[in-house]
Amino acid sequence: MNRAQVVQTIAACDALAAALREALKADAAAEYAEQGTAPTWRLPGFTVSTSIAHDAVVVVDEAEWIRWVKRDHPSEVETITRVRPAFRDAFFAELAEQGRMNPPHTTDGEVVPGLEFYAGGEFRSVSVLPLASMKRALYTIAREIADGTRPLGLPVLEAADAP
Repeated sequence: MNRAQVVQTIAACDALAAALREALKADAAAEYAEQGTAPTWRLPGFTVSTSIAHDAVVVVDEAEWIRWVKRDHPSEVETITRVRPAFRDAFFAELAEQGRMNPPHTTDGEVVPGLEFYAGGEFRSVSVLPLASMKRALYTIAREIADGTRPLGLPVLEAADAP
């Protein structure tokens, strides 16, 4: 394989992997929507696990968030001008428990600047974990393809053929 073929093969494999991952994620998301639990699949040589987002509060404007904490909770701001992690985590958890408020606000209704609420329950990701023996077999196949001793069978596009 020459350099151009290696580059094109990498790009084709990346595109194929992305399309296959999206198809697998859609399948897992449909199962999650139907059954209400994040699926885990054990297949010959592989374990496929999924994750679900949880309600969370995230900082979208660090300066505004720090300004507010300095004003309302000055003992919780460290001299390096960051909010103490323990306070931040507990405060964000408290805000997230209050539910879907954008922007987040305290129990007395004060808007906390610099933050946004992100709803959980959204399907997040799919991870494919090959067993050690499968990893070795896949590595051998990949090495043979890279060395040119095993055909990959991807279509070859000329620059003029690309959309």
